[in-house]
Amino acid sequence: MNSKLHESTPDFVKKLYEQQGFSLRDLSSHLLLEIGVLRQLSNRDKNEKELIFEGFQTLSNFTNYISLELCSVSRSNFRAVLPAEKRYNVKYINCVILEAYKYLYGYGKAQKKSLWVKKIKPLVELIDYQGFRNEYNSLELKIRQFGESNITDWTGRKLSFHYDLDPMEMYRHLVALSEEDEYQRLITFSTLMEELTVFSSKYLQKSNLTNVLISEMSPAIDLPIIGLEQFFLDDEGKLSDTLYGVIETHSKKLDEFARQQDTPDKFKEFFKQDLNDTIISMVELSKVVMQLSYLYIDLASAIRAFLHSEYIMEKLFNLKMINVIVYEGFNKLYSLNEESNGSFWHDRIIPFVSTIKDDRFCREVDILEQELEELAPIFKKYASQRQLSVHYDKGIPMIYDMLQGLNPFIELSKSTQLLQLMHKIYNILNQCMLLIETREEIENKKAIDNVSTIIEKIIALSTNLPDESFKKRLLDDLQKMKTGEFFENLLKNRPKD
Repeated sequence: MNSKLHESTPDFVKKLYEQQGFSLRDLSSHLLLEIGVLRQLSNRDKNEKELIFEGFQTLSNFTNYISLELCSVSRSNFRAVLPAEKRYNVKYINCVILEAYKYLYGYGKAQKKSLWVKKIKPLVELIDYQGFRNEYNSLELKIRQFGESNITDWTGRKLSFHYDLDPMEMYRHLVALSEEDEYQRLITFSTLMEELTVFSSKYLQKSNLTNVLISEMSPAIDLPIIGLEQFFLDDEGKLSDTLYGVIETHSKKLDEFARQQDTPDKFKEFFKQDLNDTIISMVELSKVVMQLSYLYIDLASAIRAFLHSEYIMEKLFNLKMINVIVYEGFNKLYSLNEESNGSFWHDRIIPFVSTIKDDRFCREVDILEQELEELAPIFKKYASQRQLSVHYDKGIPMIYDMLQGLNPFIELSKSTQLLQLMHKIYNILNQCMLLIETREEIENKKAIDNVSTIIEKIIALSTNLPDESFKKRLLDDLQKMKTGEFFENLLKNRPKD
């Protein structure tokens, strides 16, 4: 990832970080009040003046909420130290902006359901203030222009939320991320949000309804999470340091596994033949290990962001991301619905397990699969929460209620459940690799000897390859395959009980 923002503009970063903190502090209470005002209108018939007010208040709620969420993600990134942790945060800048734009203005036919078209466009025919139509047209042009120039990375959004059965797709996306580009996108979008906020505030003030509606409200109750500001302060930094180590370990493993993934294709490209099936099986199973590493990194990064958050809304935004990671992580590992586009368990693990004739091992797999089946309905119950955590189409008041309902103990307990499952899957992968290798040794010793001979010949031929970089990597991998070190690398650093 291109990550020069900190080094090139430290004063800018410090100032932006502080400003975003002030926004989180000041806008949170303002948003709570605005949501209460909007709710006063929700359950009654509205006259024309109230319809106008509702449209602008809905827009104001949206812009304030999105500004808060972008501040939270940005501050988490500024606090991050390791490249993998920064990638976790930077990728969500794009996600928040894409989802926010989709709700604000939409794409194609979906524009008819957007906030702008449903709530603001009708006001053109209702408002006779001088200059309103010109303001509306000017802002709509800016919204369209932002979409044309900045709404470009839907693939990155999909990978960031849903992961992929080919973990190399995710790896390439993360490596290609540019922190500077994403912050430029963030600053441009934040400027648009500010203009929309000024626009809505101007006409909310003209209506003179805000104070009337506030007077009708029950006393506001702030975020009802007991002691959230004191929860997991981690004063000595022990948990944070442990999570730092998790991110560091798994980011190194990702780099190593990613480097190994192209070996079979490069081998075939240069030598016009496939590698031994055992080697291919090992490389394929390592894709599951890569997915587990993504989950370790994302969960550890999200929990660290939660621990280091200074403001309640900041903590809540990070809690909802923990929920999204747990839900989507389990979904990609095992699959929660027919729309999940496959899972690592059914598409990558079970096909290999079915080739192994070992009763004890198969019983372990059956036990784990039964546990996964029993847990699936439990995780599926969080689908609505996950929906509100990712999309904005249900409206800011509903999303805000969801945030208020988040409980650190529950979210971190779900994380623990997923981590325990990941550990068990690691054990299955470990045994699967060892059993595949043992089976080949027992049932096909001659073939393995032939592979060793082939490797010797390839090593000799490889000295004439023109690509020095690839030649060095290939020779290194081939030597490791011959000695067994290649397979040991796939299994090292397995989580301990």
